[in-house]
Amino acid sequence: MIKNKQYRINKSEIEITPNTSLIDVIKKVVGKDAIRWYISQITSDEMIIQATLYSKQFAEMDESVEGQYYPGKTVVVNIIPTGIGCSIGGYAGDATPTANAIAITTNVQDLPSETYAKHFRGECPNPVGGVEAIMSHLMMKKFQIPVAHAPLLNIKDLDLVNNIVDARGAGEMASTSGLACILVGLQKAPQIKQSKNRIADIIYINNVLAVVIPTTCLGGVPILQAEKYNIPVIAVGENHTILDVSQSKLQLNNVIEAHSYAEAAGLILALKNNIHLESLSRPLMTLRP
Repeated sequence: MIKNKQYRINKSEIEITPNTSLIDVIKKVVGKDAIRWYISQITSDEMIIQATLYSKQFAEMDESVEGQYYPGKTVVVNIIPTGIGCSIGGYAGDATPTANAIAITTNVQDLPSETYAKHFRGECPNPVGGVEAIMSHLMMKKFQIPVAHAPLLNIKDLDLVNNIVDARGAGEMASTSGLACILVGLQKAPQIKQSKNRIADIIYINNVLAVVIPTTCLGGVPILQAEKYNIPVIAVGENHTILDVSQSKLQLNNVIEAHSYAEAAGLILALKNNIHLESLSRPLMTLRP
């Protein structure tokens, strides 16, 4: 059975040590039944976690990273979460997944058409994004391969002024199904489990140069996992969401803030060429005797 559950962690009870990171603390609280979780809110006293639980156990996935590095590979992970109203992303085609994976199409019914209309007018997040994400997480946990999701049939009969949608949703509205956008480049997806027949293209977590994410949703597993392994996280300010889980509230030790994706691209280039980011800003720190 799948169910959603909210956890509240008192900040005074969170103990971070050299051997224990924030993600370790949260994993202990939500337990092994969680197929997905994220920090949804941070107050002055507590941290609120939203989790989706599934009672059946899956095979354990190896998280060890010791000695796992393939020379010559540099990867940047760009994350645009679904269902939280990203101002850049959130519509089919905005962030086309490329994966060798299971392609899931959904036909979620009985939602009010006005909810879809508000989404296509750019007034609210994708109303079925969260459900689709749960399906993807569940299938990934079960089969341990990448999973991408999209609507089976795009709803067209909506109450829209002059039949005009938000520009970000134009591709989705013009398409019959969202399936095509997740089939593009499926063969290129990194596999979760290592195959004996694929050696030259192996990518480990230690090959990840940086993770890019909207600045107000830093409470997800990829970001906290990146902090655990000291991978830089570039938080992009121009991509707004309905959440408010930002660096000012989380105080992670690996976050670099950028105004735009263009600035983020420059930061990635600097990291790739081993340029110290402080050397790109003025004034420079002066060493004095």
